Amino acid sequence: MAEYIRFVDEGKSEKDATGNWARVMVSRPYTDAEIMAELPARVRLVVDRTTISADGVDEAVVTVDLVSAPLNDDRQKAIKRSEQVVFFIDGEATIITLNGNGRETLEISAVEAGEILIEPYSHTGNSITIEVV
Repeated sequence: MAEYIRFVDEGKSEKDATGNWARVMVSRPYTDAEIMAELPARVRLVVDRTTISADGVDEAVVTVDLVSAPLNDDRQKAIKRSEQVVFFIDGEATIITLNGNGRETLEISAVEAGEILIEPYSHTGNSITIEVV
């Protein structure tokens, strides 16, 4: 279970071990609303298939979703906004603009056998590998 801790000033003071007054800070977990509002968005990549033919026609469809950091029950809530995301696709930087629903799809095809690695650069998220045969 994801848990992010924040320190909160409760507006109280008390004497410390040396007799000086100090503010009281307590730790508590972030609420889901605070996670959504304050922690950076992430990307989630989902591919419909991980193996394609090296014929330039066969393709894998990669769905890119903008999501929240994991909430307190480990869910990730979709974030519906347009945003640019930088990816490395086979080592080349590519900028993708997610639509207003925080989603976009990539169609990946190839003419040479090998592997294609897709990994986010500007956002935290998972990477995927597509095998080309």
